[in-house]
Amino acid sequence: MEEKELNVDFSAFWDVLKKGRWFIVLTMLLFVIMAAIDVFNQPNEYTSTTSVMPELESSSAGGLSQFAGLASLAGVDLSSMSSSDAVRPDLYPSVINNTSFFLYLLEQDVKTTTNAKENFLDFYIGAYELEKDTITHKKGFISRLRESLGIVSKIVAIPKDSSAAGNKLIYLPKYEGEIIEGLKEKVVAEMDKKTGIIRVTIQLPDPVTSAYVAKLSMNYLTDFVTKYRTEKSRQDLNFLAQQLSEAKEKYYSTQSKKAQYSDQFQSPTIRLQAADVQRERIESDYRVASSFYTELFKQYESAKVELQKQTPVFKTLQHPVIPYKKSGPRRVIALLINSILGLGFGVLVVMLRKRAFAKVFYMK
Repeated sequence: MEEKELNVDFSAFWDVLKKGRWFIVLTMLLFVIMAAIDVFNQPNEYTSTTSVMPELESSSAGGLSQFAGLASLAGVDLSSMSSSDAVRPDLYPSVINNTSFFLYLLEQDVKTTTNAKENFLDFYIGAYELEKDTITHKKGFISRLRESLGIVSKIVAIPKDSSAAGNKLIYLPKYEGEIIEGLKEKVVAEMDKKTGIIRVTIQLPDPVTSAYVAKLSMNYLTDFVTKYRTEKSRQDLNFLAQQLSEAKEKYYSTQSKKAQYSDQFQSPTIRLQAADVQRERIESDYRVASSFYTELFKQYESAKVELQKQTPVFKTLQHPVIPYKKSGPRRVIALLINSILGLGFGVLVVMLRKRAFAKVFYMK
C-alpha cells in the first residue's frame, strides 16, 4: 500500500485569497482597532525594583565573640549560646505576596510625580480610571446591607480565649478583592535561590509612586522579619527588666533597713538576744535580695546580648530608582499580534466560506 502525502496547491490558495482579500483586510483592521481601543486605554506602566541581601544566621554565637570580654565582666557566658533562624530566607517573599500586606498597602499614603501625598487606594482607583460609583455598585446587596447597619469593619477578631487565639478572619468586599488580585501582578517579591538576594518589583502608572511603593514594601518586609525573629527575645528582655526593677527596689529597701538597724545598735555594751535575732533576719533578707538582684542583672545583660544576636541584618544592594521610561504596555507588539490573529482568522473564514480546503489541500 502506497503512503500518501499532504500537498498544497499554492495557486488555488492564492486565488482564494484574492477573492476574499477585502474580507481579510477588514477582519485584520477590526482586530487591530479592537486591540488599539484596549491598549491605548491602558495607562503607561513604570517599573521600579529594590533588592536586599539578608543575613544568613549561623548556628553559634561566634558572631558575638567581640562582646565576650565585655559580657564576662557582667558574668554572662556567651560560649553556650546558640541560635537558629526563625524564618528561612526563602520564605521572605511570602511576607509581601499575601493579602495582609496588600490591605496594609491600601491604607498607606504614597507620593506621586506632583510631590503630593495620596492614599494608595485613591491613587490606584484614579490611575486605572475605576469609577467610585461603579465600585460602590460592585459591592453588592450584602455589602451595602452591612454598611447600612454600620458593619464596616474588614477584620473580625476571634476572642482571645478561643482555641484559635491570635488569628483573624478577614472580610473583603468584592471590589477590594478584585483590586488586591490586580495588585498581586503588580507587586511581586521573589528570592534568587542561588544568591539569596530578595528582590521586590513594583509596576504602577506613576514612576514616583512605583519607587515609593518599592521602598515601602521592602521596609515592611525587613520590619516584619526583624520583629518576628526578635519577638521572643524582646518579651524575655521586657520581663527581666520588670523583675529587675522590682528586685532592685527590694534590694535597696533591705539595704536601708540593715544600715538603719546597725546605727541603732552601735554600742558594744548592748547585747540583747531579741536584737541579735532581728539582726540575723535583716541580714538574711539582705543577702537573699542581693543574690537575687545580682542573678537577675546577669540574666538581663544576657538577654540584651541575645536580642542583639537575634536582630537580623539586611544589606541593601539596590535602592528603588524612579524609572525614566515606561515598561508597558507594549502597544506596538500588541497591535502586531492582533493583526496576525486577524489575518489568520480572516483566511480561515474565507477558506470555509469558499469551501476551498479540498482544492488547496489534497493527498497524493
